[in-house]
Amino acid sequence: MQCASCQFENMPGSQLCGRCGTSLSLSSTTIDIHPPRAGRWTKRVRRLTPKIPVRSPATDALRNFSDRATSALNIRLSDSTPAFPLLARIFIPGWPQLFAGSRILGRFFLFTWVSLLSLWLLFFYGTTIGSMLLGLAFSTHSSSVADATNRILEPVSMRRRMFYSICTSALLFGLLYLPASRILFRYAEPVVLQLTLPPFQPGDVVLINHSAFARQLPQPGQVVLFTPPDYRIGGTGHNYTLYTGPRIDRILAGPRDKVRWSHHTLFLNGVPTLFTPLNPTVLPPSFECTVPAGVYFIVPSATPILARNTDSATLLGMSYIALENINGTAYLLSHPLYRLKALH
Repeated sequence: MQCASCQFENMPGSQLCGRCGTSLSLSSTTIDIHPPRAGRWTKRVRRLTPKIPVRSPATDALRNFSDRATSALNIRLSDSTPAFPLLARIFIPGWPQLFAGSRILGRFFLFTWVSLLSLWLLFFYGTTIGSMLLGLAFSTHSSSVADATNRILEPVSMRRRMFYSICTSALLFGLLYLPASRILFRYAEPVVLQLTLPPFQPGDVVLINHSAFARQLPQPGQVVLFTPPDYRIGGTGHNYTLYTGPRIDRILAGPRDKVRWSHHTLFLNGVPTLFTPLNPTVLPPSFECTVPAGVYFIVPSATPILARNTDSATLLGMSYIALENINGTAYLLSHPLYRLKALH
C-alpha cells in the first residue's frame, strides 16, 4: 500500500505510513460523488411547512430595543470628555458613568452599592451574611471603576481587560476599603459570641470601641472588653479548671477603691451604687476587698462554669485587671435585631 504523501510502500492493511506516519485509511476509502438526496415524503413536508422570514416586524422591533438598551448602558466617551475628572469620581460607584452620560448604568451601580452597604451596616454587621453583602458591594464598586478605566484605556483583548480589572480592584481595596475598614473597626469592631454566657447568647454581635481610653481612663460602670490573667484552680495533676481568654463585663471599682457586696448591693467606698456585673447570679452572698493600685475590679461573670466556684478567693483572684488588659468599651448589642440594646 503506497503512501500518498511520501510514496513509501507499506504492508497491506497498515493504518499509518511507516516512514512519515500519514494515515493510510483515506487512500483506501471510496468517496461517493453523489450526495444523498431528500426523499419524496421529506419534500412534501417541507412544502407544507410555512416559511418564516429572517426579518420581520417583531424581530426588527426586538433588535431596535436591544440596540437602544446597549447604547444607553454603554459609556460613549467623546474626545471632549476629560479623563482626569472621570477618574477623580471613581471613589463613588456610578459617579463616573453619570459624568460620562450613561445614567442607567450609573444609577444601577450607585443604588446597588448603597443598598448592599445599608443592609450590611443596619442588619447584618459582623455576621456571615454581612460579609457576603460587603463583598457584593465591593464587587459592584470594582465593576464601576473597571468599566470607567476600560473605556479610557480601550483595551483590545479580553486578557488586557481582565488585567486592568484586577489592578483597579487591588488599588480600590488598598486606597479606600482597607483604610476605611481599619477606621471603622477601631470604633465599632464586631465581636461574635459563640457560647451561652449570660446575659449573652450564641450568635450575639457586640460592638467594641477600641479608642475609648485613648484620652481618658476607664471609669466604674463602663462595660468593657478585657483580658483577665489566666487563672487556674484545683489541686495538682490534671484535676484543675483553667479560665482564660477575653471577657466582656462591667467595671465595678477603680484603683484603691473599697468594695463591699452585701444583700445584692454593691458598696463603693461605703456608698451604695447600682453597679452590678452583667451576670450577678455568680456572686457569693457577700465579700469585701480593697482594689490594689494600678488595677481595676472587674468580675468576669460571663465566664463558663464560673457558678461552680463562686467563693470570694476565686472571684478576687480573677477580678483584678490591669489597665493595659482593658481593650475598649462594649457599647451595643447589635445583632440579632430583636435583642438590640445598649450596654450600660
